[in-house]
Amino acid sequence: MLHLLFCYSEFYPEDILLGTFPKELLEGLKLSFFDYAATHYHGGTLVYGLLTVPFFVLFGKTVFALRLPTVLFQYGAFITWYCFMKRFFGKRPALYAALLYLFCPPWLTLFGMFANGSHTESLFFTALGVYFLYRLIYEKDHYPRHAVLLGLICGFGSYFTYGILVSTFSFLLFWFYEDRRLFRKKEFFLFVLSFPVGFSPWLVYNFLYQFHGIDVVKQGFVYPYGQLLSIVPFRFLKLATFKVLAMLSFNYRSGASYHPSITLLNLFYYVALLSAYFFLYRTRRNDRKVLFLFLFPLVYVGVASVSQIGIGTYYCPYFVPLFPFFFATLALGLSRLGTLSRNLKRLSIGLLVVLLAMGLKGELNLLSLKEFGLALKYRGYSYHQLGWAIVSRYFGHLEEISTVAKREGSALEGSERFFLYYGLSTFFYRIEKPEELERYLEWIKEFDIPFQPFFLEEVGYSWGATGGLLSEKIDYVENFVDRNDQPYLLEGLLSSLYPHSRMKPDRMLATVLKKMQGLSLQNRKVLAFSLGRLSWREAIDASLIEKLKRHRRLESHFSRELLLFYYQGVGGLLAENYVPFSGGWPPSFLRALRGIDPEWQEAVWWGAGFEAPLQYEDLYEFGKMAAGVPLNFRERFQKGLSDRFTSGGRNPWFKSEARGAPR
Repeated sequence: MLHLLFCYSEFYPEDILLGTFPKELLEGLKLSFFDYAATHYHGGTLVYGLLTVPFFVLFGKTVFALRLPTVLFQYGAFITWYCFMKRFFGKRPALYAALLYLFCPPWLTLFGMFANGSHTESLFFTALGVYFLYRLIYEKDHYPRHAVLLGLICGFGSYFTYGILVSTFSFLLFWFYEDRRLFRKKEFFLFVLSFPVGFSPWLVYNFLYQFHGIDVVKQGFVYPYGQLLSIVPFRFLKLATFKVLAMLSFNYRSGASYHPSITLLNLFYYVALLSAYFFLYRTRRNDRKVLFLFLFPLVYVGVASVSQIGIGTYYCPYFVPLFPFFFATLALGLSRLGTLSRNLKRLSIGLLVVLLAMGLKGELNLLSLKEFGLALKYRGYSYHQLGWAIVSRYFGHLEEISTVAKREGSALEGSERFFLYYGLSTFFYRIEKPEELERYLEWIKEFDIPFQPFFLEEVGYSWGATGGLLSEKIDYVENFVDRNDQPYLLEGLLSSLYPHSRMKPDRMLATVLKKMQGLSLQNRKVLAFSLGRLSWREAIDASLIEKLKRHRRLESHFSRELLLFYYQGVGGLLAENYVPFSGGWPPSFLRALRGIDPEWQEAVWWGAGFEAPLQYEDLYEFGKMAAGVPLNFRERFQKGLSDRFTSGGRNPWFKSEARGAPR
């Protein structure tokens, strides 16, 4: 609970999507029940929303309330593992495992705070499954209801998150290993009959949505047979070493970059874990109960190795259920080591203290006084993320996207409607030919006019990202696209240059400046605005002197009228580089602005205000942003902010001749 109050950093920003469903449950649903699911394959996001409703009532619609159910799942997993260890391995291993769970590597705590409706909750379902599996196998007086409960847990857990399917496979594999007559036993048939009952919500959802829930499974296992021997061993080695090491990292800090590094601490933890596995295997004697602690991680890593499901750059969220197995293995190894001799008992206690001290250090690193209470101030829902989820579920099905968008958008007003449409627009289209571009331009006309620019910019971005000659695409927009759509399409097209173009920055700028000469005044304004973002983005890490030199060189290419839009583009980039929560405006950027004429600083701050809603959704964050703006420019920032909400996706400043912003 301390971490909810002292560690807010949005490590997993999609979690606020899950709060939109309980918010609308309290205020009245505007979509069908199943349309609030984050994906076609994570039914747990809906269940999580239902569990959040009472917390929204008690604590308001805040991030704190949204994340309380995941804390309950963590507590449930912790208590279940303690009961399991005590029942089947004894009090001492149970106590050791509980302590290691409490003072764990910080990644588990950090990831376990966020409402994702899948990975963290899989800890709980796996723990329950292990508990009832062992009761079925090792207790002679087990009851048939244990098989029914195991089937219901595995079925409903698999609906909640597909990761439980791997757990279920592990359970059956170990059950069969322990009882070769399994398939002829009553308990197995009870399990088989109860699994579909728990899994039934998945069947209902997929019957209504053309069984899209199996698409991710088909995409995940598509290696050609001939590549298995060359790819899978490498993936297995990478997952079992680097990914596990990354998850055991102790250098996570609140508000810092979440890129784990291999240090002596996580290497020590990893070596201790491997040593515990080796020691338990050598001393197992006739104790077959410890074998599952080896089997489960191997099956999990093995399934991940033969799949193409994304495993993350630094860490693998699908491996969350492995942590309690690590703790159980360390606890059993240390406990058994302590029974061999008095000196080895001292050694085992010393090792336990070291591991707990490492965990305590990692947990304390996550706490930040600067972030105290932020979870009680930020709202725990997001219409931007809801729009993104809708478009992700129906990717490629344009008619379905527009139908759902109209139904939801017509029931919303103000900023909620604004963020929904912005979220609907933020996905990547594959556009390579002008004919494909025209298809999307026709589709965009189905949306409300104030929000069409969002989609036009994203289409322009996607078109630019596919390569080709920039000058030819600008000519096509100028000559064949509706004049009212040109500014937004061009803005998106130029936004794609920095991340996707292979041209060097100076050549890129020169190409755009050259093309400006033959364009209409309206489109020259757009290009000037985009150049403001483009030129300063390339120099974002450059020294103050380099920044000023660059913008002085570019100033000479613009008339006074176009300089207004150039500096508004710089303001848009400034808003992009704002550090939310406990950060603020980047100091190096602010120092560079002081070298600019004050009249153009007005344009920069108006542009920052106009861009801010496209970067952040929370009104509390807007207040913090405004408080960090110099007093003499705060009014311009707030004017840009209000202009964005009143104009939707349109850019009213294309028609403005006023200094700094439309007045």
